[in-house]
Amino acid sequence: MTAEADSSRPADRSHGANDAGGGGRQRHRRRNRRGNGPRRPRPLPVGIDFGTDSSSLADFGPDGAPHVQPNARGELRTASAVNVSPNCLTLGTPFGDDQDADETQFEGDEPESGNAEGCPISMAGFKRMYQDSGGTFQRGGAAITAGGGPVTPKLLGAAFLRGFTRETAGNRPEDAPVVMTVPHAFTRTPRDAVRAAGRIAGLNVAETLSETSAAALAWLWKDTAADGQAVGRTRHALIYDLGAGTFDAAIVRTRRNELHVVAAEGDPHLGGRDWTETLAEDVAERFREKHDHNPFTRWRARQRLLGQCERAKLRLSQRPVSDVPVIAAGRQDVFEVTRDRFEGLTQDLLRRTRDLTEFLLENAGLEPEDLDVILPVGGAAAMPAVRRMLGELFGPRATPDHAARKAFPDPRTAVAEGAAVYAAMLRATAGANGDGPPPDVPARVRRRLRAITLEEVSAHSVGVEIEDANVPGRRLNHVVLPRGVRLPTAVQMTFGTTVADAEGIRLRLVEGERPEAADCDRLGEYRITGLPPGLPVRSPVTVHISLDERNAPHVTAHRALAPGTNGAQRAHHNLAPLTVEPLRLAPGSKEEAEARNRLARLMPHPR
Repeated sequence: MTAEADSSRPADRSHGANDAGGGGRQRHRRRNRRGNGPRRPRPLPVGIDFGTDSSSLADFGPDGAPHVQPNARGELRTASAVNVSPNCLTLGTPFGDDQDADETQFEGDEPESGNAEGCPISMAGFKRMYQDSGGTFQRGGAAITAGGGPVTPKLLGAAFLRGFTRETAGNRPEDAPVVMTVPHAFTRTPRDAVRAAGRIAGLNVAETLSETSAAALAWLWKDTAADGQAVGRTRHALIYDLGAGTFDAAIVRTRRNELHVVAAEGDPHLGGRDWTETLAEDVAERFREKHDHNPFTRWRARQRLLGQCERAKLRLSQRPVSDVPVIAAGRQDVFEVTRDRFEGLTQDLLRRTRDLTEFLLENAGLEPEDLDVILPVGGAAAMPAVRRMLGELFGPRATPDHAARKAFPDPRTAVAEGAAVYAAMLRATAGANGDGPPPDVPARVRRRLRAITLEEVSAHSVGVEIEDANVPGRRLNHVVLPRGVRLPTAVQMTFGTTVADAEGIRLRLVEGERPEAADCDRLGEYRITGLPPGLPVRSPVTVHISLDERNAPHVTAHRALAPGTNGAQRAHHNLAPLTVEPLRLAPGSKEEAEARNRLARLMPHPR
């Protein structure tokens, strides 16, 4: 590494000498800057809210503001769905909305399993499966395939992102820096899966950002953008993010250009889709009682019913009664659903969000009256029951007047807007450090982008996998960094070797609160080498474990030197560095390259 660094310096000096001597290269650059020569347009920073049911994309424009880009139909959000056929993938619509209105023709000849018969299947909600380490989709016990291979959540995510970004981002350069958002409650595995899906789709994924932090950043930017001056007083805000697939809540503290996440909680298995499925189960049971048939036994019938219940849920936010049509087993019927019935069916789901919000306040050491701003985010947060619950907890601050609401970002697109602001922050900081060009925005906007600081907290505890001394073969989660600590953070631990004359140590980091290591997410695995021969059992090795600003783990290790080693210098240099090798596949691995090639074959024309 030193040789490469040394060899690069003369090359840099030679360029400088040529520029200073002849001046031609400098004059050529100046002509290009004036627009007298060809110049490649700088790609705009992009933020993507990759949602369970729908997604949105925003870019950070030269005017210093994030702009949400509409899709081909002029909509600000696009259904996160993919149509799967045996030999191709295309953008789809959720819940079978792409099917004909009269679906009775499908009931007799609908395939019982898989998709080998060639009928396209509209698949949505695959982001929820990112919380698992892998898996494939099945239908009736048979795998759903495309291009001769199984359909995985990561493939569907990449296919959607490929089509979605081509449709909304137009002909933007492929190297445009992209920030993708993830639920705060996601562990490392699903966060990495989101990054990988973006890379497979051909995106230049610069970073991922928690959805609650993105929404808070959009608010901070918009609230101070009118006059360009940041608010000087300290404020506390609650971000209540109820999306389709997950629920997150965070309390943030802002002052001028500082954004600190005080505390955050989330439930990755709770979202607006659960409200829809609860209503669909109730309607399906009413249909079964009347017609002696359960619509959920057929794929298409189930998808159609979920789509009708999703639309009914949206209508019930505007009026007290809605109808839900059902088509199954050659029969058609319509069931009336009142808002009161719907809210009664889902009151336990709403209670879970309230309990988590109250727990969040308790963890932050705050009372409801200590909060200055309440920011509901996500489509499901628009339900009347949610607004009433927030009003009961926080009073008038949960229902601000029109003047105050003008400073709030759109709840449907706030996450994408905040991600675009963060992408611009990364770009501006890179330009300030000489690692890349600054964005094409006014100088005052660049200064503000560089001035904003964002501090987050860890979503889960980090532990070291250790053996249970009392139960052979049992592996425990020895927590070294509790959840909720401010990032970046670090801890130093001393471990003993388990055998004499050890050649190395394998260290496994896990993420989660469960006592069993197998029940937690694998955060990282490392091989520590460089131990001298002849070390006795239980020889101490000091390990330094840290999490950076983005919750990424880093490990270094040292060995304590024996007394008297290095003579007088031992007091200042009493640790010998060891080699730490991460045992993880790096971005751009062979598997990702194969996945990109497969996606290109299945999706030659993204739309």
